[in-house]
Parts: sequence; structure tokens; C-alpha cells
Amino acid sequence: MNNPTRITSGPERQILEYMLDHARAELIDTVRGLSETEARRVSSRP
Repeated sequence: MNNPTRITSGPERQILEYMLDHARAELIDTVRGLSETEARRVSSRP
């Protein structure tokens, strides 16, 4: 996985940007390798 450099303190904007980058990297890592059908399958109904 290609996680951005970890930030634990600093300006609010910098921390929020890190959190979004980290969440984005985690999502990409999670769905990498899924087929189109698997990616579109609903895992649970609301």
C-alpha cells in the first residue's frame, strides 16, 4: 500500500488532507483486484 507520510500534529487543514489521502489510499488498496461484478455488488441493504 502506498500510504502518505503520517501526520499527527500541525495545522487543521494539513491533518484533514492527510486523513483524506490516507482514507483514499486504504480504499484503493481494498478494492484493487476486484472484478467489475464484485465491485458493483451491494454487500448490505440500507
